[in-house]
Order: sequence, then C-alpha cells, then structure tokens
Amino acid sequence: MKSSVFALSACLALALGSNAFATNLIYNGDFQRGVISFNTDYAYGRLYEGPALAEGSFMFVTQARDVHFNWLGFYDHTFGTSSGLYFVANCESDAAIVWESYPIVVSQAHTPYRFEAWIAKVYASDPSPPVLTFQVGNGIASWTDLGTTSSLNGVSGGVWLHTYVDCEFESAGTYYVSLRNANNSLVGNDLGLDDIYFGLRSDAPSFGSDAGTAIPTTFSPVAVPEPSTYAMALAGLACGGYSMLRRRRAR
Repeated sequence: MKSSVFALSACLALALGSNAFATNLIYNGDFQRGVISFNTDYAYGRLYEGPALAEGSFMFVTQARDVHFNWLGFYDHTFGTSSGLYFVANCESDAAIVWESYPIVVSQAHTPYRFEAWIAKVYASDPSPPVLTFQVGNGIASWTDLGTTSSLNGVSGGVWLHTYVDCEFESAGTYYVSLRNANNSLVGNDLGLDDIYFGLRSDAPSFGSDAGTAIPTTFSPVAVPEPSTYAMALAGLACGGYSMLRRRRAR
C-alpha cells in the first residue's frame, strides 16, 4: 500500500510542479483531497445507523456530528467554514497509527525541522482523550519517538489545539512520519485532526508566533533504505542462489 501511495504522490508532485512540496513536505496535510498520500491503521467510512462511525474507522467531515450522533458540530481548522474538511477517527485499542505520511526526504542534517498538527476532541466531554506521539522512522518496524502532542485533557470539545515538536536529524535521508495513539481505551478516545505540517521549522505556519528552542533535540532514526540498497540485497540473493545451484550441479 505504501509503495502505491508514494507513486501516486510522486505523480501529483510532478503534475503540480517543483514547488509543490517547497514548504510543507506533507502533501494533503489539510485533508481537502480526501484519501490520498497517507496511511492509517483505521478502515475508511464504516457507518452504523444513528449515524455512528464504527470503532477503528475514519472519515473526512465538514462537521464531526455528520458521522456520529454523539459528536459535536464544529468546522475544520483550515477554513473554519462548511467548505473545509478534516479527519475524524473512532479510535480503538489495536489500531495504533492514526496517521502516517508517504515517504518524505529530509535533505538537511543538523537543521531544525518542525512536525505540527491541530487536534480536537469530538465529544463535549471525553473521559479518555487520545494520547498522541510524534514519530519518525522507516515505515516498517523501526520508529523513533519525537515527543508527545499537547494533552487534550481540560480542553473543550470542538476547540482546535495546536501541537508541535521540533527536532534535528543526525543524517539526511528518506523517512516516514506518523502520529501514533498510545491510549487503548474503548471509552471516548476519539479525535479530529487537521493541518499537519512537517518541514523546515523556519517555514512552519506557527514559526512566526512560536520560534521554539534555539537548538532542538537531535535524533538518529532509521531511514528508508535507498533503492541501490535493495538492488544490492537482491543481487546478493541472486548470487547466493546461483552459487548454491553450481554446488548442487558439481555434486
């Protein structure tokens, strides 16, 4: 799935021109284009009567109450009107990754980057709101925690909360970034998500109002292997197989 999403994203980047990712390395971070350029552990759009979005499901909405009778009616963060969309999820215990990017290229080591998002409670009162963690890694099994998002405890339902983490990377490379939910409660634990940004801190929408610390923490996450690495691995397997075949024939 990730490879097909990446291919589609790459085609869109070419179609939109070289400046498509000039500022935000996340394509469709505002979710206005629907199901494109991200991955998630959740299923799309399983609705019960009510309506009630099923546990472990996500949708894009104008207002959260459109897909769940217990959720609130509030607009997205991007536009704040009925013309905007945002991501909502009915979280569950075994669906940890709420949102994961396509592969992105971090081109500058030891340079401040910012990973930010806007999150919201969809209930008027949620006894157990999500606990999200910013992560970066190779998109397979190796993830590095960059820090937790701001807590939704004490925040009114339907109010967008800005949250971010700043970081530097020991090495340039290709990575995935994700938002992972550490809360496994089946009570509450639902959320709205909008306007995700990852890129140079100096280009972040929030940089003008919050410059962050002078020198953020440096991380050394595991990067996505370069295509040449895959080619070498396949070549090694092929050579190994050929050697075994020759030994068998020699016998």
